[in-house]
Amino acid sequence: MGASSPAFINGGGGGASDPCCGCHGDDAATLASESESSSAFFACTDDDGGRPSSHMTWSRRLARRLARQRWYNPRGCSLEDSSIDGSGYRAHDDASGLSKKISKRNSRPSLDAAWAHYERSVLPADPATGRLYDAWATPLREFVRFGASTQMFLSTLLVFATILFVAGLLNVPLLVYFYNYADSDGDGGKGGVDYLGVGRSIRASALCDATIWVDCPSCHYEENIGEYPDYRLREVDDGNGNVYQVRRNACDFDNFLVPGILSYAASILVLVLSAFFLFKQTRAEVVIDESVQTASDYSIEISNPPKDALDPEEWKSYFDQFVDANENRTVEVRESVEVDCHDKFGPRTCRSTRKRSGGVVLVTIAIDNGELIRALIKRRTKLELLHKLLAKLSRELPEGESYEVAIDNLTMMESIETIVNEASAGIHSQSRSIYTKCHRFLSNKLGVLPPNDPRILWEQLVKIESDVRTLANKRYGAVAVFVTFDSERSQRNALHLLSTGALDVWYNNRRNKLLQRGGKLRVTESVQSSHLWSCTEPPERELEVQLSSPNLSAARARRATLEKQLLMFRGKRVLQVAEAAEPSDVRWLDLQSSATKRLELHMVSGLGMLVFAFGSGFFIYRLSTNYAGAYAAMFISLTNAVVPKACEFISNMESHPTEHGKQLSLFVKITLFRWFNSAIALYLISSFIETISVENGAERMMQSLMYKVYPVILAELFCNPVIELLDIPENVRRHFVAPRAADQAEMNACFSGTRWWLAERYTNALRVLFVALFFASILPEALFLGSLALLAQYHVGKFMLLRLCGPPPDVGFHLARFGRKYFLPAILVTHVCISSYWWSGYPYDQVCEDDSGSGQYVACNQNFFFSKSRTFPPLPRWQPEGAEWMTESQATLTSLYGWTSMLVLAIAACNFFCGTVVPWVRSLYESTYAPDGADQGIPFSNVLHRTEVSGYVPQSTLRGLTYPLLACNVDEIDENLIGWTDDERGYAPHNLLHDLEAVAANGAPRQGPVVSLVRQWKR
Repeated sequence: MGASSPAFINGGGGGASDPCCGCHGDDAATLASESESSSAFFACTDDDGGRPSSHMTWSRRLARRLARQRWYNPRGCSLEDSSIDGSGYRAHDDASGLSKKISKRNSRPSLDAAWAHYERSVLPADPATGRLYDAWATPLREFVRFGASTQMFLSTLLVFATILFVAGLLNVPLLVYFYNYADSDGDGGKGGVDYLGVGRSIRASALCDATIWVDCPSCHYEENIGEYPDYRLREVDDGNGNVYQVRRNACDFDNFLVPGILSYAASILVLVLSAFFLFKQTRAEVVIDESVQTASDYSIEISNPPKDALDPEEWKSYFDQFVDANENRTVEVRESVEVDCHDKFGPRTCRSTRKRSGGVVLVTIAIDNGELIRALIKRRTKLELLHKLLAKLSRELPEGESYEVAIDNLTMMESIETIVNEASAGIHSQSRSIYTKCHRFLSNKLGVLPPNDPRILWEQLVKIESDVRTLANKRYGAVAVFVTFDSERSQRNALHLLSTGALDVWYNNRRNKLLQRGGKLRVTESVQSSHLWSCTEPPERELEVQLSSPNLSAARARRATLEKQLLMFRGKRVLQVAEAAEPSDVRWLDLQSSATKRLELHMVSGLGMLVFAFGSGFFIYRLSTNYAGAYAAMFISLTNAVVPKACEFISNMESHPTEHGKQLSLFVKITLFRWFNSAIALYLISSFIETISVENGAERMMQSLMYKVYPVILAELFCNPVIELLDIPENVRRHFVAPRAADQAEMNACFSGTRWWLAERYTNALRVLFVALFFASILPEALFLGSLALLAQYHVGKFMLLRLCGPPPDVGFHLARFGRKYFLPAILVTHVCISSYWWSGYPYDQVCEDDSGSGQYVACNQNFFFSKSRTFPPLPRWQPEGAEWMTESQATLTSLYGWTSMLVLAIAACNFFCGTVVPWVRSLYESTYAPDGADQGIPFSNVLHRTEVSGYVPQSTLRGLTYPLLACNVDEIDENLIGWTDDERGYAPHNLLHDLEAVAANGAPRQGPVVSLVRQWKR
């Protein structure tokens, strides 16, 4: 079954803005009455949609106050032009609602109407009250409206914040021990340890500032001297000659056992609780899956259809064979369904009577017209730029003059050539300053900036329209087919029979052990819904399904005939069939890319990220070597904030047929980079001695590994949430760009909301978890800081979803599964493995006592991780004979962590082999399909009206547009399938099919369909 998909887009802004809100006039009378209107300005209690001002966003209230100031709202707002509604279009526009008059008179938009549009069409509202959700008090269960993937992410933050906090409590004795195990200032504390005046909390780490000078002639040998910083070596004259000495850490390393055992217990607790949570999260997926019905529960995707299979009726006829004969009998059913009723009674349970039938209800045939659709989208973008440019030039004309022209997506370039030439001539007659020339060169010649010459844009549009006409005459073939049944049973029947191994698809072999003589299907499935806290799996039983194909005879049909009829499309093609992704998860423009092309693009992008990671590591090394640790931390925080944008840019060059595929690519790239950048790079560039060692009163004390890690965690705790809440790019668009917009549509485009990247959110959480557990053994307070950071991410994430972000795509459980399967086990394995190395390295001075009893010391290698033998696990037995350094308690803890790391690594390797390698090998030669949960028995026709349900309707979402652009004919399908509605203008202004018909109306006869096909059979 599918996860729920968000549905916030339920209409345009609607209604004229209140003239008393957010406006100032240009004439003297308005300025004179400003003081009188100010009281009315602040007395407004309702916006144009009837929402009390107490339920507005605080940003809108601020904008209302600032809108009176000319520096904030230099263009003012239209006080009397009530014909402009919240969507930005005039009441006297033509039937299509597309015209935009470019005129100097009455062209000022309403800022308050744009905010109203933002609150109604972008931000989510509680369906029971119609009001915005409370930004902080909304419970977690309500976030299922944003998709089950988002709800699961937020619950993951809470769980691991709790786990880290409990682990931190068990590490409190170790914190106290570390705080007191050095007596450098004579009062039992670390007088030489502080961090930039922040406080003494860093003293509760393993930092050791108590040192003594000891004789160590071998430490000055040529082969050993490189192991010690210059400030830890000296040569003194004791009267009998020069004595070579080295600084040795003198903290209390003998009494680790009790606090160390509690720290080990904390590590075991983290492992156990994490494993339990991961197990329950797997069960939760099924529970959530069963509780919400979406299009994915009823749909399949065919990714290798014949190119000429462009008849929806043919696909319906083929897949109607997989309907259960008992289900295919049309019967009347009465079933309680939950609907959203926007009235004073809130949601209620309504009775519904519908006909049940398991047949095909929707077929979508996606064709390889991506180049054509991209050209049409590019044409719309250029038209919008031309409209804005002409509007800008019109405002610069003397009073009474303007470039009066109507531009919409149906406008042909030949009709506006005269106006464009006139505007272009006016530009060239303007100032010829150096700035103007440079701007024209960058925009019109190099294309770095948008063209400022209408003629350039016009010529580009002419070229695009010519390309569209050429592309419209090409023959296109099917690249993917989405089939939606009216019952889950029919979908499961098709998947059981048609799912097969990749080699069978490659060699076009037909075979299926589940198909019985007479057209019967024998499968084993769950017959009871899952329960989250149940200790046992739901019971399963064997089901025998009689298929309802009219061509099957139970008495005479032979198996070979059945296989050819049921398992092969047109009797000769083995189809590659899988459960379909959610409609909002499909990237329609990328469906036609081949696997080879996708692999090439992934390799190029992966190489780019690798180069970027090595460059970042080099800069971290140089900064750590030459400057204090805070500078490296600042660079790490900066790159961690920048890399998601770089990864997004790289991922845009890749081709992904689904949104979750793109986000998985981002997920992997950003997570690995941030792990390397925030922890691994710091560990690798720091010398072994500087792990816990500092030099009292010396500037080099800031070189310690602790001083590099501490600011990274603090930045994650304080800086990153603040940066996210400030939402600087979007606030600039809303508070600076929007008040200067030329018209209402342009202003509304500034209120599209921040984009919610679930992949980036997961990487932020995994980075905190990785850093906290990586350094937990030497910096136990990282557990508390990590817990606070995850809690901050939880509340900031909720706030952004409810107040800052546009509707996120529902990517299902793919990111959660990937993180649960690979990244979280990697974090846990890394934690126990690196902890064993941390405990084995004390006292971190590379000095061992000489066994000869002379009182001298010798150079020794205490670093098991970088020893020549690469020792794993780091057990006490691997210490060189005669140069042992571990205390008894240290040896016990090292052994515990060492053997535990071996066990955890073995379990993780076995889990990877059984959960990844074996299923992949099986998928080559047999079907691995297994339905999640039980069949709920609810027809698709009974849930079609729900807001979380939509159909497979090709469309593209663009930045700055409130509504997607449709790429198919939707005149004959149920509006509920589209997934959104524009109550102001309908679907025509958003359909690229009308653009195509206008541009290529007089072209040559077409050789077939040029847009994807959608056909519905209503029940």
